[in-house]
Amino acid sequence: MPRTYNNKKRGQRCTVQDAYKEGKVFMNRAGKKLGKLTYGGPEDRRFRSFFGCGVKVFLTAWNLMVDAEVIPPEGCFYHYFWALLFMKLYPKNETELCGLLGGIDPKTMRKWVWPFIRALAELDLLIILFENRKMLDVGNDCLLSDDGVDLLLAKKYHKEYYSHKFKKSALRYEIGLCIKTGWICWWNGPFEPGLYNDESIFHKGLVGWLEEGELVETDRGYRGSSPQYIKCPGTVNTHADKKEMQQRVRCRQETVNKRMKQWNILKAAYRHDVDDHQHVFAAVAILTQLAIENGEPLFDVEYDD
Repeated sequence: MPRTYNNKKRGQRCTVQDAYKEGKVFMNRAGKKLGKLTYGGPEDRRFRSFFGCGVKVFLTAWNLMVDAEVIPPEGCFYHYFWALLFMKLYPKNETELCGLLGGIDPKTMRKWVWPFIRALAELDLLIILFENRKMLDVGNDCLLSDDGVDLLLAKKYHKEYYSHKFKKSALRYEIGLCIKTGWICWWNGPFEPGLYNDESIFHKGLVGWLEEGELVETDRGYRGSSPQYIKCPGTVNTHADKKEMQQRVRCRQETVNKRMKQWNILKAAYRHDVDDHQHVFAAVAILTQLAIENGEPLFDVEYDD
């Protein structure tokens, strides 16, 4: 039976109660009384497991889109739920997802899902800020850690897309984190893994943004750029007594990759228009950063280079 959605939240800021009330419809709990609405409480955990993020992050992103006036024309609050469910589940069979959304037509779903993903991506310049790498700066040479991540692509063998990590087609992105806070301050991509390794991607973008004398903490894949731009294991500007500290910084890169791949659209092989993959990545990076800012930080590191 088709669901009845609230059309009144069209381009309007919404409240926590609005989000929970609308979310209950998707979770087939519309008739149930809401529990205590606390961060990390049962209702929030249920919401997060279904939509990929907690209510605070979900609502912050929506209200930012409203304020930035990037909500798609005629787009409603419930269409935003569709977009996050699509990214969270990314099912091979879209008919199953359409059933979950109340029996809507797949064309109707796609009509709204992709504009909302692109709208989320437009928040990039508001949320992912390169200057944030200087937060809590104490004068270290390195303000950022940096690494690449490969994301599967549902594409037959093409040399330029071949990822040695997966032995399959993929797209490659670069992610830079503030060492002191763990905030996402930089990303770049997509690139074809068969044409660009991590170090070449680093030189195509991030190098040009660094200040004079500024270095970046990386793994050994970037060692050709040491000591001018990089600190990494086994190079002249690293020291044995700093090894454990630097390893912990690099491990945090894997943590943020893991968080982003909790969205199945980045974990599963991507099957849609490659030109839209950048919007998907940006949308997930923004939601991940908002989570880091709002009570879900990455683990702390002590860093003094």
